[in-house]
Amino acid sequence: MRLPASTRLQAIEGAKKEGMSLNQFITLAVAEKTVRMILEPKANRRTLSAGARARIAEGQRKRWAKQKAQK
Repeated sequence: MRLPASTRLQAIEGAKKEGMSLNQFITLAVAEKTVRMILEPKANRRTLSAGARARIAEGQRKRWAKQKAQK
């Protein structure tokens, strides 16, 4: 895979911080993005900002925790 030099350097640094190879780091990043694309409605991915998506995800986590506590 070809990456712009600046992106590659950032990925190398990220991999070092996580204690993994560059290949593992990129594989994990692609997997995480793929899961997000599957789980989020398509319209929301395109129209909501990252901050809005984070707030929605946090609200969902709180609802799940509340439901789990009630069981």
